Amino acid sequence: MSWNNFILTNNQLWSATGRTNYNGEDNPARIVINTAPLEAIANDHEALIEEIERRLLSQRMSEPLKAIVLEGLEDLRDTQQSLKVRNALYTVVTSQEFHIEELAQ
Repeated sequence: MSWNNFILTNNQLWSATGRTNYNGEDNPARIVINTAPLEAIANDHEALIEEIERRLLSQRMSEPLKAIVLEGLEDLRDTQQSLKVRNALYTVVTSQEFHIEELAQ
């Protein structure tokens, strides 16, 4: 992935997870990610990491990446559920694990 595509992907993810007032009539092509189910479990850090691992990495997140996500979550207050989810998603989606596709053997 080129550096430009990497930055574009990151910006799109950050924008998509921060929109709560989406109106498909105005811009049906805009991508919006509903983070409400993840925000509901955001203060249970282990559960949030497990759910992101299940949804995005087919339950194959490495222990070092889990530790990085957990460290980021612990730095935020319990009232910051949306920011916890956005930061966790951002960390996972920008990781090498998310961008590397294993070849079938």
